Amino acid sequence: MGGKSLKLKTFMGVLILVMVAVVLLIVARISGGISVDPSNYASLNTGWDIEFSDGTAFTDADIEDVAFPAANRGDTIVMTTVLPETDVPNPELEVVAIHSAIEVFLDGEMAYSYGMDRYDGYKVMGYGYHRFALPEDYAGKVLTIKMLVAENKAFTSFTTPRICNEEVCVRDYLYENRIPLTVNIFLIMFGVTIGVITGICMIFQRGLIKLFSTALFALFIGLWSLSNYNLLVIFTDNFQAKPWLEFGSLYVAPIFMLLYFWDESTHGATKLRKICYAFLFAAQTAYAALSIGGQALGLWHMQAVLTIDHLLLVLVVVYVLVVCVTDIVRGKTENVTLFVGAIIMVIFVSWDLLHYYIEKYFHFMTNGNYYRGITCIGTMLFVIAMIVSFLYEIVDAMYRTAEEDTLEKMAYTDAMTGLANRRRCEDMFDELDEGEADYDMIEFDLNNLKKVNDTLGHEMGDEFIKTFSQILANIFDQFGLVARTGGDEFLVIIKDEEMLDIGSAIDSMEHEIELVNMAHPDWNMSTAYGVSSSAQDQVTRARHAYKKADERMYENKAAMKKGRDA
Repeated sequence: MGGKSLKLKTFMGVLILVMVAVVLLIVARISGGISVDPSNYASLNTGWDIEFSDGTAFTDADIEDVAFPAANRGDTIVMTTVLPETDVPNPELEVVAIHSAIEVFLDGEMAYSYGMDRYDGYKVMGYGYHRFALPEDYAGKVLTIKMLVAENKAFTSFTTPRICNEEVCVRDYLYENRIPLTVNIFLIMFGVTIGVITGICMIFQRGLIKLFSTALFALFIGLWSLSNYNLLVIFTDNFQAKPWLEFGSLYVAPIFMLLYFWDESTHGATKLRKICYAFLFAAQTAYAALSIGGQALGLWHMQAVLTIDHLLLVLVVVYVLVVCVTDIVRGKTENVTLFVGAIIMVIFVSWDLLHYYIEKYFHFMTNGNYYRGITCIGTMLFVIAMIVSFLYEIVDAMYRTAEEDTLEKMAYTDAMTGLANRRRCEDMFDELDEGEADYDMIEFDLNNLKKVNDTLGHEMGDEFIKTFSQILANIFDQFGLVARTGGDEFLVIIKDEEMLDIGSAIDSMEHEIELVNMAHPDWNMSTAYGVSSSAQDQVTRARHAYKKADERMYENKAAMKKGRDA
């Protein structure tokens, strides 16, 4: 993993953690100072007369005890009861209708209507909570609810209607569902923010495909769960928006779950894995496109092909499990988290599918409440597992990068002085030959090292070398590479010759040496040096420039010796 990729992924990881902190603050804010007052509600669960268009009837029934074969398109259901006296302030009636047109009457006069025109046009009906204000004298009036079912296998039981305080019912509903609301907001916020950032960055850095896939999967799961929990009431009262978002998101989300495993399934994978992956990816993509397109064109509704999605979802989950297990066996320990998340999701999804089909074909009751399912919780946990796996990958990459940097530093650093070594110089020569910029080289030879070693000891000789190295680093390090190429030989490479006035730098160096000699008069430190400029010397190879600097250094050394002998 490259340095830029690691930095970008680390930034993403920090951003995710910040978003988690923000969401925790939101849920704490939502939870503070709110409680549900039961005096604001009155359930209408008893005394119902219910008639079905096929002749089935219930008299004075408790609505939670009424179960029937799944209602299909064209079925008509008429429900009647007498509204009781209650103390609910600002009363409104709340009725749940699932894929049905609905008309509500009070003493035979229509009080509310929805969807009859949409039924005739075979348009998406949607579902959710229908609410309308009750008159002050509603007590004792006959309430009649007429439902015209618009989809096959729409429902097999009723959600209990109730009278509620219109000023608090939506607020209380959001409070009761504050945990899924907060999690869904996080998933959507995470999906949009990280999805946009990684989508742009992937133009330059393909290594973010896992995080991009996780973000989009989280986004669509968040939209689906927000619809599944009927939490869209925060944003819109449009009943048709719910099936578009719920089923559309549910059908698209598995595409990005599969995309997460793109690398494992296309690079270095077995032929069987590649075939299975290609089939599932193509099938899920085609199914999502046909389902959404068919509803847009009015050919069919997305909920009508839900069973196909269930089959594909089972295959996708099985594939993910197999990939995780296989990779874990091969030593990819980061996939343990994914495997655990996938197992949890399988358990939750399996429970919901079992519940769905038992209710659909065996008239399983939901105790008067519309069953929302727990798949959303399982998928949320799987998204969290994907995020954790990604963060684990960042930590692992940081460890490996640090280890590589340490090894690289050891390979290119002189152990005694901390300067670059001869091997680093050789690599720099190659870099200079590949570039077109001019450069300067200054070779230094430290005088009197043998004398210091012989008279003061090798320990002092090492200190002698370190002190001179520090002088070179202080003066030249900011302008280029400073290296120790041998026992008493040093090299400075300045990549841009216009960056530094070499004469002034040499003067500064000699001044620093004078200060050292004042502190250590027995050292008598001095250095010979030679300078080569690629532009002035018209050399085409870095090693030729180095040779020129070496020759001039020995000329300078000879001149210094001659001066001392004179």
